[in-house]
Amino acid sequence: MELRWSPEPSPEEREALERALARLLAEPAEPRSAWWREGLRDDLLEDRADP
Repeated sequence: MELRWSPEPSPEEREALERALARLLAEPAEPRSAWWREGLRDDLLEDRADP
């Protein structure tokens, strides 16, 4: 794939843009944050505490 930007970026900017694009197109990272996992853990613990 040929990438084109306007205005043409410097070689350093182009390299940074290509790295960022590659990261976006790569396999997705774990979508669930530590905050989400902690909330789920709290909910599960609360469910166990309920009779």
